[in-house]
Amino acid sequence: MATKLEEWLSTAKCMQVPTEYLPGDKPPSIFLSSSAPVSPTSLATWLTGISTEVNNCTSFNPNYPIVSGSGTIVSAQRELPYHFRLGKALLAQLGRDVKAAQQETKSAKGHVDFESQRATMPTLPGVPYITLNTPLSSLPDDATITISGATLQHAVDSQYGSGTTQALLSELAGKDETKKLKFESLEEIYGEGQFCLDGKEVKRLQASVAVWTGSLLPVRFFHSLTRIISDDSQQPDVHKSANPPTNVQYYWERRAQALSSFVDDDFDKNMGVGKLIADARENPADFDFNDKAAVEATCALSLTELSTQVSVSVSGYFMVGVGNQIQPK
Repeated sequence: MATKLEEWLSTAKCMQVPTEYLPGDKPPSIFLSSSAPVSPTSLATWLTGISTEVNNCTSFNPNYPIVSGSGTIVSAQRELPYHFRLGKALLAQLGRDVKAAQQETKSAKGHVDFESQRATMPTLPGVPYITLNTPLSSLPDDATITISGATLQHAVDSQYGSGTTQALLSELAGKDETKKLKFESLEEIYGEGQFCLDGKEVKRLQASVAVWTGSLLPVRFFHSLTRIISDDSQQPDVHKSANPPTNVQYYWERRAQALSSFVDDDFDKNMGVGKLIADARENPADFDFNDKAAVEATCALSLTELSTQVSVSVSGYFMVGVGNQIQPK
């Protein structure tokens, strides 16, 4: 394996491997460039570890089935209401802003996965705001976060109204009587286990996030770009629409356009990606570009294409085990 990697490394630009898999110090910043080479032996060791993890997942079912204690199979992808995602229990205990969660930072418009559902669901849910009432940094180290059927029900009923969980369970039971999807509680779906984290561990997980960018996406430019396209406030009413989109929505719908095309847009040339491009062309070094040619190489690509220049790593845990049953850490 090392020999093949050595041949590949002699002809291809080396990527930077996540530091935690290699000997040495922790990365100095959340943003790391892709220019640092790694040895074939180190890369082989890292890939072997990844291969082991993948092989351990060979029984994975892409339909995300939940196998309840009674043996009933429920597809978390197609049958379970989105309200019953376990992440909702986590966010609720971290102090999610429930009022903001009722609004959308991006609609379902333009989302290919949703188009086939429009006939039966004229109003498709989009991406809700996920904001916290207080920053994670203020979470007490000894705070206890518990993920269980009970805490999920509390989160659902708190956000959508008392009795919502039971109403959704009744609706689930009526979806397909032949499958007998009748449950009295969320514990019957996810089991009676509990997954627990304390506040200190939550902050450690947050601090473990690292982002690697490729040579076409210098760190400083990447940071400026993402600040613009992730702005979830509504744009100024330059398009004269009754409900101006957020930047998230606006750039999602234009994700296939080359960045250079935004320079001529009436909105973007003054305050959006277009202005960023103009600034980068004027002063490439301010955005970590080597020269103007490097700027143009990046501007020739779309947001979709540039997304392949980003790799994100973060430590984490599985909250569920076999059959998507909640299990301890």
